[in-house]
Amino acid sequence: MTDARKVLPFAEDAFDFVFQAGLLEHFQREERIRLLKLWQPVGHTMISMIPNANSLAYRAGKLLQERSGDWLYGLELPQATMKDEFLAAGYQAVREYTIGVEDALSFLPESHYLRMAMKQWFAEHPQDLFGQGYLLCTIGEKEQ
Repeated sequence: MTDARKVLPFAEDAFDFVFQAGLLEHFQREERIRLLKLWQPVGHTMISMIPNANSLAYRAGKLLQERSGDWLYGLELPQATMKDEFLAAGYQAVREYTIGVEDALSFLPESHYLRMAMKQWFAEHPQDLFGQGYLLCTIGEKEQ
């Protein structure tokens, strides 16, 4: 077992890909950049998945759960983009997209008007999802 907040016990460029999900969103910006820099030596491409701040269903559901005391995930800082942080950590060719539109809806109660309206919109307009996926995927390559 390894502590991701410390130097990783792997050789430089040991992996083609380094992947994180469920970790960076629990840290402030400067710590996220520090961690991205820390992980950079062991792999060529970084893939990150964190909650998407632009997902209306996720954000509304999170707010409702926080207000009711039902939020189980502690400090969680969704982001609209991680591009600047990846660039600050030395990654290049950074690209982003979102995934999990249906998963975002699950944060809202089944009978909530926003959940029903968004579910109908997504069904009728699958080409117009407007980046509403629950997860923001950011991919960057290590500078050569």
